[in-house]
Amino acid sequence: MVILTSLITIFLVGTFFDKQFSELFVRDGYEKNFFGVFVDIFGVPTFTIPLMVVVTVLYNWFLFSKIKPKTRDRIQRWKLITFWLIVFIALTLMTSIPVMRSYNPNYYLLIWVFSTLIYWTLFGYIFWFFNKKDQRQKFINQEYNLQTLLVMAIFCVGVYFTVFILKIIFNRPRPEATLLSNSVQEYQAWWNISYQNFSLKNESFPSGHVGISMSLLSILFLFKNKNWKWWTLTTVISLVILLIAFGRIIFLKHFITDVTMSMILGVLFYAGAARMLKKNWLKKWEVTKHG
Repeated sequence: MVILTSLITIFLVGTFFDKQFSELFVRDGYEKNFFGVFVDIFGVPTFTIPLMVVVTVLYNWFLFSKIKPKTRDRIQRWKLITFWLIVFIALTLMTSIPVMRSYNPNYYLLIWVFSTLIYWTLFGYIFWFFNKKDQRQKFINQEYNLQTLLVMAIFCVGVYFTVFILKIIFNRPRPEATLLSNSVQEYQAWWNISYQNFSLKNESFPSGHVGISMSLLSILFLFKNKNWKWWTLTTVISLVILLIAFGRIIFLKHFITDVTMSMILGVLFYAGAARMLKKNWLKKWEVTKHG
């Protein structure tokens, strides 16, 4: 509640000082700011981190909870290696999305390599963590369940779909299109909805990068208790989201209201998903189905 109240307060303040705050970062060469470009590239594929978690957990859940030991032992190693190779290639292609749409391929490519190395490290850690002996035992004991994975997916898709729809509705020009000396568009407050042209030509409000990064919160659903590990991961994820939000502002891609609105949506969806997780609705559905 404190976090949501703080975000709403920042959003309301930003409503009156959006333009003035963004003007602080207007300068020559802003488009080559390393941090801004890094966030531009690193921020889009952040959804691949919870996706890797979901794939790994679902894989181990099926392998150790649904397949008998004798059958599992007969699965050839090359098939498992091929499966994970395909997963890693697919995730790597997803991290390449920002470079594919880049207007400065050489500069972006260098930063993409750095960003991709970070993602590979995270993917490798996720794979290693959920394949540890103690984690495999949790899968055998069915401590991980399908409902958690479904809630994670619903949360991630729900946040970004809402952000996407709002982008189309509000059609707000970005700071770089309105605040520069050679800008051809006028500044538009977030509440001035453009009814004439619902499109993604102007997609400043809310922030897609921040909306996507909020998907990292879905990993917290795997924790049953709020222990020190939960708090540590929550702190790290929060810092990543804040850094991405700040990076989008200094890169003149978003106003402060754009990034805070995405955070507000993420917090609201997280609260709703957490309540959904407590209902244990999937198990009740299975009992009703087979009863």
